[in-house]
Amino acid sequence: MNNSITIRHTCPACGATTELASAKLNVWVCNCREVPFVGEDGVKATFLTKLARNIGQLQPGTTGVWQNKAFTLSGVVRIWCREAVLNYWTALFSDGTIWYLEEGYGFYAFLKPDTTVTPFTADKLKKIRVDNKPNLKGEQPYLFINKNECWKAEVEGAVQMPAIPKDMKLYDFAADNGTKVSIIQWDPETIQAFEVGSVKREDLQLANLRQVNGEAGHSFQCSECPERIIIKSFPYALSCACTRCGTGYHYLPVKGFTKVFKRKKEFTPQFDFGVTGIIDGVNWEVVGCAQKEEKNSYHSKWREYTLYNDVHGYAFLSEFDGHWTFLREQAETPVLYAESIGDFTYAKEPFTIFNRYHYKVLTAAGEFPYDIFNNEDTQVKEFISPPEIWIKEKDNEEGIRWFFGRHISKREIKEALLLAYELPYRIGTGAVQPTGYKNPVKLAIATFLGVLILILMHSLYAATLENKLVYEGRLEIVDSTNQASDVSQNLEFNKASSNLKLTINAPVSNSWASVSATLVNTVTGKEYSLEEGIEYYYGYSEGESWTEGSTSSEAYFTAIPAGTYKLQLQASRDASDMNISYVSVVAQYDIETPRNVFIPIIAIIAWAVITFYIGQIFEKERWRNSPFSNYTYDDE
Repeated sequence: MNNSITIRHTCPACGATTELASAKLNVWVCNCREVPFVGEDGVKATFLTKLARNIGQLQPGTTGVWQNKAFTLSGVVRIWCREAVLNYWTALFSDGTIWYLEEGYGFYAFLKPDTTVTPFTADKLKKIRVDNKPNLKGEQPYLFINKNECWKAEVEGAVQMPAIPKDMKLYDFAADNGTKVSIIQWDPETIQAFEVGSVKREDLQLANLRQVNGEAGHSFQCSECPERIIIKSFPYALSCACTRCGTGYHYLPVKGFTKVFKRKKEFTPQFDFGVTGIIDGVNWEVVGCAQKEEKNSYHSKWREYTLYNDVHGYAFLSEFDGHWTFLREQAETPVLYAESIGDFTYAKEPFTIFNRYHYKVLTAAGEFPYDIFNNEDTQVKEFISPPEIWIKEKDNEEGIRWFFGRHISKREIKEALLLAYELPYRIGTGAVQPTGYKNPVKLAIATFLGVLILILMHSLYAATLENKLVYEGRLEIVDSTNQASDVSQNLEFNKASSNLKLTINAPVSNSWASVSATLVNTVTGKEYSLEEGIEYYYGYSEGESWTEGSTSSEAYFTAIPAGTYKLQLQASRDASDMNISYVSVVAQYDIETPRNVFIPIIAIIAWAVITFYIGQIFEKERWRNSPFSNYTYDDE
C-alpha cells in the first residue's frame, strides 16, 4: 500500500509521539485522550473528544476491497446531529487516494472529493431550502434533499479533516439520473463537495471487524415511573419511550435524554420487545412500537413496529386494519423535482400516489432511530404499485426520507417471529394487498407476450407437419337417388396422433348437399365418422339482397392414430335441385389446424379480460379510503 507510515506527530497535551499511516492523516486520538489537529500552523489541541463507545463492527484497521482496490480504515469521526448520528471513516486506498466511507443505519457510501461542483459559500448554503434545485453541476438538475447540523464530533483512530469542525453542516443533493452530491461545511470557511456512491456492505469484502457483544448502548431511569429504560441501538436511536408509562424522551445536546412526550392513548403492542425473527434474510429484533394517527378528516390510526439489526440498521412493520407492510429506509430513491408529481416510474415499476397526510403519535414504547415525537409538520406521501410501496416523508427543516416497502402476510410474520397467537383480522382491501391486483399495463404486456409465444410455438409446430394430399375425388350424382359414394385406396398414416382435413365443394344454389365420411382402420376395424353439410341461400327482400351459407365447407378427423385406413364417402343432395350434379372432396393428412391456435388465443384474452374485471373490483375497494381515488361509490 502506498499509504505507508511516513510521518510522526507530537501531542501538544502530553508530548507523546504518534506515528500515522499516511502524511494525509492530520487528526488522531492520543493515549492521553487528547485529539490533536495538524494544520498549516502546526499541531494544536482541539475540543474534539475521543469516541466514547462504538457498538458497530467497523474499527480502525478494518480492511476491504472496492472496485478492485484494497483499502484500510484508519479511523472515524462520528458526527452527532439532532436527527441522526453519522460515521465518516477515513479510507486509505492502495493507490494513495483517500475517500470517506459514510456509515450508519445500515447504509454505506463512499464520498469521493468532487472539484467539478459549483463552489458555495456558507451564506449561500444557508439559504437553500428543501426541494430547491441549485445550479450544482452542469446542466443536470439536483434536488436538495437533506440537511444535518452537527453539535458534537468524536474521533476514533486517525482521520483526515481539512478543518476543526465548527458550525459544521452536511448538505445532501440527488438527481434523477441516480447521482448524488454531498457538501460538508467543516466550518464557515472550509467547504468540501463530494460525489456520493452508495455501496452494499456485502460488496466491500470487509475483514478485521470488531466483535460486537450485543450489549445495550445506553440506559437511564424514567423520570415518571420506576422503570429503567434500556436503549439497545443507541446512539443511532435518539428517541425512546418508557415501556411502562409511555413517557417519551429525545436525546438533546448537553442534556441527554429529555422528556418531550406524554402518551395520549393506551395501546398494547402485538409483539413483545426483544422478540427476534428472520425477514428477507435478516435477523431482526423488535425494539419499539408506536401508534400514529393521520391529522385529517379520516383520522386513520395504524401501528408501526421498529425492528433493529446491528449490521443492517432499522426496518419497520406497519399494520393498518390487519394489513401489514414491511418497510426499510433507502439510500437509492426516486427523485421528484416537483411537489405536484403524482405518478412516477422507478426501476421500471410504475407508482401512483395513494395518500397524503400529516400525522401525530398517540402512544409509543421502546426505541426509535429519529425524533419520533417531533414529526407533526412532516408531510407523508404514499405511492403504490401493489404489492410494493414508496413512502416519502418531507420536513421543510430536516429534509426528505424515502422508505420502500412491500406487503407481508400475517403468516410470514407469524412464522418469522414464532408467534403462537393470531394477529388482527383484515378489514377491507389493503393499500398494497396483492390479492386481485394486476397492473393494467403489465396485464396487457403479459397478454401480448402470451399470444406472441403461442403463435411462435404454433408456427414451429406447423413446420413439422406433413401436409400431405391423400385423396381427391368427385362424387357424381347422376340419377334420382340423389346420392353418390366412393371408397379411397389404402391411406398410410405414420404419426402416433394427427388429423385429416376434408374440404367439400358442391354447386348448391338455394339448396343443400351433405357428405358422410367414415375412416376405417383396415387392421383393427375401428371407425371414425363425421357428417358435414353445405348450404347456400340468397334472395331479395325489403329492398336489400341477402345471402346465407357457402358452396364449400371443411371438416376434420382429429386424434387419428397411426395405421392403414380407407376413407368411405357418401354424398347426398337436395332433391329439389337437380343442378347439383357432383360433390367434390379433398382429403389432406397432418395439416395445420387454425383452431389449435385460435382457441388458446381466445382463452388468453378471456383470462386477461376476466382478470382485469376482477382486479377492478378489488381496486375499487383498495382506493375507497384514498383521497386520490378515481372511483365513485354508492354510499357517497
